Amino acid sequence: MKTKYLCPHCKNTLSIEDNVILVAKTKSNTKGLVILHTELGNYSSKTNEDFKLNSKEETEFYCPICSNNLEHKTKKDLVSLVYIDENNKESTVVFSKTYKKDCTYHIVDKQIFTYGENAKKFRDPEWFL
Repeated sequence: MKTKYLCPHCKNTLSIEDNVILVAKTKSNTKGLVILHTELGNYSSKTNEDFKLNSKEETEFYCPICSNNLEHKTKKDLVSLVYIDENNKESTVVFSKTYKKDCTYHIVDKQIFTYGENAKKFRDPEWFL
């Protein structure tokens, strides 16, 4: 089994092959599709042709299936998804809502694995609880 990402609300799969597909909305209220790579620490992304994100722009992310906001429950500048690994074990992946702010956290059994140059922003090990 390959890894996959799920919406924390509806539990539907948001990943296809090596891509996670989300709906995004900018502060200027433009909406579009964003495709992120499934590999943790890989910050390549794509958007639909008529939807552009500006560097350092905070963006709201939504589930394309149930339309719920994917904002982390306590850290409002982060997005939270359910991660299922190759062994069917569930954990959490959290990443920055700000475009081009490389910051990802993989939370497994209360351990935090960090990815990206901006991941040290949160130094408190209890922030994800």
